[in-house]
Amino acid sequence: MNMLSTILLHLTALVARLSLGQAFLVAGWYKLTHQPEIIGQFTGWGVPMPQILTPVVGSIELIGGGLLVIGLGTRWAALALVAVMIGALTTAHLKETTDAVVMLWPAPGAGVTAISAWMFALVLLWLAGWGGGALALDRLIFGAGGAKKKPAGDGEKKEKKKD
Repeated sequence: MNMLSTILLHLTALVARLSLGQAFLVAGWYKLTHQPEIIGQFTGWGVPMPQILTPVVGSIELIGGGLLVIGLGTRWAALALVAVMIGALTTAHLKETTDAVVMLWPAPGAGVTAISAWMFALVLLWLAGWGGGALALDRLIFGAGGAKKKPAGDGEKKEKKKD
C-alpha cells in the first residue's frame, strides 16, 4: 500500500469516527434526557420493552459514540452500535427499509432516510473491521488501530516435522 493510500485510510477512519461518534453521542444523550418522549416513540415503532430499551440504547449510543470520538475500543464500540442500528432498521426504519426496491436505493418518496440508517451500519462495520486508525487512542495505548497489512502466517508455508 503506498503512502497516500495509507494516509487516506487513516484520515477516513478519523472522519468516520468523529462524525458517527458525535451523531451517536447526541442521539444517546437525547434518549437519556428525554426518556418519556423516546419511550412513546419506541412504543409506536413496536420496540419491545421500551421502558428498558430506551435507557439501554441511549447508554450504548452515548458511550459508544464517545469511544468512537476518542478512538478507544473502536472495534467493540462499532459492533455495539451496529447492533443498535440493526434494531433501528427493523423497527424505527422498517418502513423505509421495506419500501426500498434495492437496499441502498430509496423508494419514491422515501428520501434519503432509508440510505442513512444503512450507511451508518455499513460505516460502523468498516470501523469494526479496520479499527480506529493511526489517530486513535487504541493506537497510542495498544499499538493497534488499523488492519494489519499481512495477517500472521499469511502466505507462509510451515514445514511439518517428520518424526
